[in-house]
Amino acid sequence: MWNRLWSGVSVEDSHSWARTVRAPLDATVAELCDDVPDRATVKTLQRRLRVFRGKPQPKDLRALAGNYVLLKCQRWFVLLAHLRHGSIRVAVGDTVTKGQAVAEVGNSGSSMTPHLHLQVMDAPDPRRALPIGFLVTEYERWSGGRWQPARYRELVKGERIRFGED
Repeated sequence: MWNRLWSGVSVEDSHSWARTVRAPLDATVAELCDDVPDRATVKTLQRRLRVFRGKPQPKDLRALAGNYVLLKCQRWFVLLAHLRHGSIRVAVGDTVTKGQAVAEVGNSGSSMTPHLHLQVMDAPDPRRALPIGFLVTEYERWSGGRWQPARYRELVKGERIRFGED
């Protein structure tokens, strides 16, 4: 087991790898990036050790978010980050509807494991924007070794969730 954590396992062994990412609301695609390669392995211990040492904040959003889609809705922005290279199915200026498939979960940017980073904010640059809390109407969260239904809750940082099977 220690060898797998140190040397890395394939991203394809991750539960979330290549899962469909759907638009969380009706919006317009304001910006996107789809040219950052995914990390092929998950090197959990090495990355966690680096995180504790600290590192300077990159100036290029791609170094943090990897492949991403930035959505604009009214006066808010929603960032969907760490997407799979080559999986984005929308273009800048497109109007998307809630539930529409926009990409797949990847392991690009500053990501330890394949996951979707979703951030709602008041400005388009996540390094300078203020985060905005939001409620999710219905999902399942991992708790105590099983999936439990949740309704009208604010997501907790690091919480493992799903919106049903793909």
